[in-house]
Amino acid sequence: MTRTLSAQDKFTFPQTSDIGLNITNVLTSFIGNSNSNASIETFPFVAKVNRKKGALRIGVGFNLKNSDETLTDVEQVIFNNFQVRARVGYERKKYLGNRFGFFYGIDLVSSMNNEESTFSNDIDITNLSSNTIGVGGGPVYGFEYYINKYIYLGTEGNFYGIYNIKTEKETFKFSPENNATRQTSEFQANISVPIHLYIMVRF
Repeated sequence: MTRTLSAQDKFTFPQTSDIGLNITNVLTSFIGNSNSNASIETFPFVAKVNRKKGALRIGVGFNLKNSDETLTDVEQVIFNNFQVRARVGYERKKYLGNRFGFFYGIDLVSSMNNEESTFSNDIDITNLSSNTIGVGGGPVYGFEYYINKYIYLGTEGNFYGIYNIKTEKETFKFSPENNATRQTSEFQANISVPIHLYIMVRF
């Protein structure tokens, strides 16, 4: 009897790779709580390369937004936003029976966010732009539920520290003497509880 329980507790997977999608926004959209502003700790596309009880972690995400509209007293407003973020890290797994698992590890993360707005009227054409580059990282942890050997659900949280450098520019087409450039830096600490849900496929 003791041997049987011991064998069942040692739940192992083939030493292969995983790919997955963050389905958190899909689920929250059904309850009217979706958020289009992605943060550094969210990665829609993830992958893991497994080696025994460890795994190399990779995640990428991006957002692209463009709008063109006319407002009162302004002939045209053009807005462009592009954001890309990536992570790479390492995790260790602990299996809890045949269905559940726990992992912990560390990530290195980076992001780039570019925003540009153009306002045109009878007086001038004004361009406002900002570019933010962030680098950092921190510990991660999460839980997994194994549906079978090839499909499982995972949720994870993290504690990231991010150093951001932001460059802002304001330019005027017909009055360039008013052009201005500003650069600021800041450090942010983001704590995320395990609310990001992933569906993972092992192949």
